[in-house]
Amino acid sequence: MENGLKALAGLVVAVMLLIAAMFAYTTVRGYTTWYFMVTDSRITVDGKPTNGRLHRMTFHRGTTYFLTRKGEGNVESYRVTRTDRGDRVSSCKGWTAPHWIVFPLNHQEMPCIVWVAAEEHHNVVEEPPPRNLQVGPNFLEFTADDGKRVRASW
Repeated sequence: MENGLKALAGLVVAVMLLIAAMFAYTTVRGYTTWYFMVTDSRITVDGKPTNGRLHRMTFHRGTTYFLTRKGEGNVESYRVTRTDRGDRVSSCKGWTAPHWIVFPLNHQEMPCIVWVAAEEHHNVVEEPPPRNLQVGPNFLEFTADDGKRVRASW
C-alpha cells in the first residue's frame, strides 16, 4: 500500500514537472505570453466608476493591455496594443479576458484580431467609432464600441 502511494505521488510530481517544462519552453520560445492583472487599476466609463479589470504584458517592442469592463448586463474586453509601430484598440467581441490574476495566451490564439479573407469582405461588420486613444504614464483612455469613453488608471 505504501509503495503504491509513493509511486502515485512520484507520477503526479513527474506530470507536474512536465507541464511546468512545457510552459517554460513555450514561454522562452515566444509561443506563449503571460498577461498579469494590474491589481490597483480603476476603470471608469464616461467618468463614472464601473466594475472591471486590466491585464498587461510588456514585450521588447511595446505593451499590450486587455481592459475588461462590466456594462449594462454584459461584460466586454478590449485589446490595447502600444508598439513602436503605433497604437491600436480592438474590441474582443465574443471573447472576454479571464478574471484571473495571470493568464497565458498561445501565439495561435489571438483574441480580438479579426482576419478577413478578400472574398469575405462583403460580410464585414460595421466600423467601430474612432477610438481616440489617449495614453499617459498611469492611464489609458479610448472610445468603446457604444461611443462611451472608457478609462483605466493605475
